[in-house]
Amino acid sequence: MVFSLHTKEFGTRPEVVVQGPGSIMLMGNFLDRECGLFLSACINHGVEMSFSRRDDGYLHFFFVKNSEHRHILLAGNKFRKEDRLGNAVKGIFPWLEGMKVHVPGMNITVAYDIISHSGIPISHTIACCAVAGVNKMLDLNLTVPQMVDAVCYSEMKFQQTERFPVNAYGILSSRSGSLTYSDFVSSESENLPLNDDDIIIVVTTSNIPHFIFETDGYNKKRDAYRALASLGIGKLQSLMELSGSEIRHMLMTLPESLRKLCIYMVEEIRRVIDGRELLRKGYYAEFGKLMNRSHESMRDNFNVSCPEVNWLVKRAQEIDGVYGSKLTGAGDTGCTVTLMKRSALDKYKKRLAEYEHIFGFRAKAYVSCPEKGVSVVYSTK
Repeated sequence: MVFSLHTKEFGTRPEVVVQGPGSIMLMGNFLDRECGLFLSACINHGVEMSFSRRDDGYLHFFFVKNSEHRHILLAGNKFRKEDRLGNAVKGIFPWLEGMKVHVPGMNITVAYDIISHSGIPISHTIACCAVAGVNKMLDLNLTVPQMVDAVCYSEMKFQQTERFPVNAYGILSSRSGSLTYSDFVSSESENLPLNDDDIIIVVTTSNIPHFIFETDGYNKKRDAYRALASLGIGKLQSLMELSGSEIRHMLMTLPESLRKLCIYMVEEIRRVIDGRELLRKGYYAEFGKLMNRSHESMRDNFNVSCPEVNWLVKRAQEIDGVYGSKLTGAGDTGCTVTLMKRSALDKYKKRLAEYEHIFGFRAKAYVSCPEKGVSVVYSTK
């Protein structure tokens, strides 16, 4: 699609076209780069971008969804709130300049199909597609860890949010049919194949108005890290050699509210590690139970759920053929992710009809198999 739109908009054919998937967090919500461990899945709602060169030192953006145009001089490239998603693309260019790469002016077309109100961070996929596209067009031969570093720079410096792109490894390097384990501390990622074509990922938006949420997960994350630092715990992975009882004893001096936040953080790391091993062995039912426990801890310890989401998760967990279901994102979108057999989908959809009758909100389910990461689908090279 973007090939013809790019040609029409800029009067020149693209040199490179890339596609990238959306990404949903399965475990590791609220963990940060210092913790480093995450399990994610790529889904078939993503981004398509095309690139061609300019000779005037400008970046010209065309965002298809809103027919939005942006013109930015590379020499004066900086964060501007009004550039919105354009910042996700702009942010990779200062990183490239720091790598002594000469960056020419470019025409860039962006089309995306991301699930609304799902907590899926579209800026992460846009930044991943941007660095992959420029990497191909300029023959830079960047490694995946280097591209992840560029995405991290873009998100933290040019998006100015706390949504650290923990799913960047998956977006850039996931294989079709696999989930992705990422370790930001060691710059390691691993594709974990789902060796069962009947397994699907269902992302469900509860469509709850944002104003009903009384939580700020990112503030709670900061509070938890500060509390752990006050105990002399700099890196959560250093606690993994201790037993659960030893860890809880260390946290006893904290006020209950902070202790519960820290318990979630520490136990979630263990769930990611255990989940990786279960997926390696193909133990999907046991992995699903870990997803369920992750939700319970997000609900009870991190307090970032609500009755509507808890109902969706519980009803899903009761269906034969559902492995696991949990809240995903930061909790402020009311979105769930469910791992299930395809044969369980019809029963699950019937529960969504019950949900609307009970709560008055129309939930919507989006079905996907695990998708591959960013790929170059056209190049003149």
